[in-house]
Amino acid sequence: MTKIGKISLLIPAFILLILCLTGCSGTKDVPVPELIETVGKATDPGNETASANVDYITDLMGFDLSLCVDYQIRIPGSSVNMDEYGIFKTATEEDASTLQKQVDEYLELRNRQWMPEYLPQEYPKIKNAESERIGCYVMYAILGDGFREAAFNAFRSALK
Repeated sequence: MTKIGKISLLIPAFILLILCLTGCSGTKDVPVPELIETVGKATDPGNETASANVDYITDLMGFDLSLCVDYQIRIPGSSVNMDEYGIFKTATEEDASTLQKQVDEYLELRNRQWMPEYLPQEYPKIKNAESERIGCYVMYAILGDGFREAAFNAFRSALK
């Protein structure tokens, strides 16, 4: 094999090594559908949710899905509760950080736009909504206090 041939074989291996070293550190690689199912078991079983479609996520929520390797968002299945949560997986921690900023902006927007006269008992969920990033994963939750805490604990445990 020629010297150029050997170098051309080493370049892809070197690039792969760099990607592995700069990717997501310290977390397990868990498929998003598995994570969303685990988190869903920790939420209120009385509040039905549905999967959000791409148009809803990009147009109404304002998330740049090109940052994601995978994602799933569960939105209220009816208009009587505001339970909502989502999990995103990105290729890099930098992308995850960027996405988390978008998620936080969305949560702030939801809080600013809330009409107090509409389902006042649901407002604490909106007001106390949170996001969390672990490595290349970002999760957000608009849930009641106990369920939100349980959902984030399930998320953390699954990635350890």
